[in-house]
Amino acid sequence: MKLDRFAMEAVRYDVSSRAAAALANALLLDYGIIKYGDLNQVVDRSKIEREKKKVMSRYINQHDNNLSNLVCLGVDGKDDKNVLQFKNVIENGETRLSRVTEKEHHLTFTNENSFKNGLYLSHKNLPSNGATGLLQSEIVYNVLKEYDSLNSVQALLLDNTNVNTDFKTGIVACLEKKLERKIHLIGCTLHHNELPFRKLFKIVDGSSKCPNKFSGPIGKQVSIDFHLNPQVKFTKIDTPVEILNIPIEVINDLSHDQRLLFEYCLGISKGFVNNIFFRRKIGPLNNARWLTLAIRVMALYTRTEAPSLDH
Repeated sequence: MKLDRFAMEAVRYDVSSRAAAALANALLLDYGIIKYGDLNQVVDRSKIEREKKKVMSRYINQHDNNLSNLVCLGVDGKDDKNVLQFKNVIENGETRLSRVTEKEHHLTFTNENSFKNGLYLSHKNLPSNGATGLLQSEIVYNVLKEYDSLNSVQALLLDNTNVNTDFKTGIVACLEKKLERKIHLIGCTLHHNELPFRKLFKIVDGSSKCPNKFSGPIGKQVSIDFHLNPQVKFTKIDTPVEILNIPIEVINDLSHDQRLLFEYCLGISKGFVNNIFFRRKIGPLNNARWLTLAIRVMALYTRTEAPSLDH
């Protein structure tokens, strides 16, 4: 009995081999393919495990064979918290599990071209301390080498951060030295849309104290979760957002935060925010997420009766 597709879905949805075998047997039993007392068609855990390995091996080879001579490589870095567990032996000989949380820098690589934008390639982990442009450029170099793309790569797609774009120590500059040729830099400029609001907010309310807190009265109020607070009768502010006639396919293509921002702008212009979006939880504050701050400021406005000029 072939179980290729079943094993593939078990891998896709992270179903354990034991649970997958139980589900397969229950389905076969319902369809009358296996009967009580007849073990010929029964699927055991080991068979599922073997099928999983075959499927993963086949798709890994297929993935690697289809990807080479990359023209544009996407590189995205992020600091994440990694939880480590280790055994700690105490005086009486007993062992206890202890947890340590460490920061780890994750680099994700994607294939970027007109046919397969954002196709996942690989990811690498390295300590947050010392994750310099030079070190990351060496990792990028090794990934390009792995996909036989050292000579074909023409561009890198990444964020416009100093570690990526510095003309001396950035990833691109260091990689160009290793390749001994120029690489086109495609910087993500979407966050530039937030810069005018960031400048205005700092002038009106004050600067931030840390990555997720602000010093001014508005910044302090928007830091709490208030999405369950009721909507009040606020003064509407006329904006052209109502008459833009944005196509529905464009609206449906917006991200969660972009759609929430649009609905709050539309609601404040009309005098009432759609309840479907009004009750949605807003993401946490972060200096790298000014879109979230803008949503929180508007959400606070729709929940505050007669706000003062200072607040």
